[in-house]
Amino acid sequence: MFITFLIIFVLSICYLTYFYYEDTECEAERQALIASIEKLRTKPRGTFTKDNNPQNPPKKRGRPKKY
Repeated sequence: MFITFLIIFVLSICYLTYFYYEDTECEAERQALIASIEKLRTKPRGTFTKDNNPQNPPKKRGRPKKY
């Protein structure tokens, strides 16, 4: 009987330790994601380069169509 309780106790400790580790890992990923979002928010907006300017769409490639 004592061995049964001991096994249940040890297994429950292992189970709780596993979930605590998973929670800590998820929290680290969450903090990294929040930091990357904040970094993106601090970038200046409205700076267009030659490639991403909405006023100058990319030119079509290939031969022109014959009408």
